[in-house]
Amino acid sequence: MFLVLAVCALFVARRRLGQAVLAGLAGFLSVVLYGVYSISNGQYFLPNPVLMKRATYALTPSQDVIDLILIALERLAEAPHVLILLLAALSILYVEFSRRGRSGKPPA
Repeated sequence: MFLVLAVCALFVARRRLGQAVLAGLAGFLSVVLYGVYSISNGQYFLPNPVLMKRATYALTPSQDVIDLILIALERLAEAPHVLILLLAALSILYVEFSRRGRSGKPPA
């Protein structure tokens, strides 16, 4: 789903909202179809590896947003490959928006 999100973000950056929505729906539909198939065979909706990797956080009203940011940064430190992908996606978006300038139109 991360790749689907990246593709959708690139479509939105190019002002192709229709294609972004279609790509998001296609990615979401594949997960839903897998879940329906799994439930029909007596399994869980999500695959077992996804269920085993999930992290449960006891979010309380007193928990600060800074704690969530620190948790996210710790997760990125544990998985540097995800950090590299995130930085690459952000740099592509930065280059794309800087090339367009303030008008929002692609360069001629």
